Amino acid sequence: MASLEELAKENSNLEDDLISYLQDLTRSWGLLADLSFSDLLLYLPTKESPVDSFVLLAHVRPTTSTTLYRADLVGQKFEAQSRPLLSEAFANAQISKG
Repeated sequence: MASLEELAKENSNLEDDLISYLQDLTRSWGLLADLSFSDLLLYLPTKESPVDSFVLLAHVRPTTSTTLYRADLVGQKFEAQSRPLLSEAFANAQISKG
């Protein structure tokens, strides 16, 4: 499986300092996932189609509850149609509820 850094460099034009920031961010996610009893997923718009395509950079599962995702989806690309709330959130730069 590719690392967050490898996926970000392959699928985006993010600079190294931003990629490093995302790595630091995801290192502390375990506790947050446990406290919220939730899966945490980090998506990044792809450089080919930043509005219509996203790559899953990181996924942290809670140890305090059941995960919603049985398969490891890190590295997979998703089209906007399959993740409409994600697409809406990126397009509007706002939290989308659904």
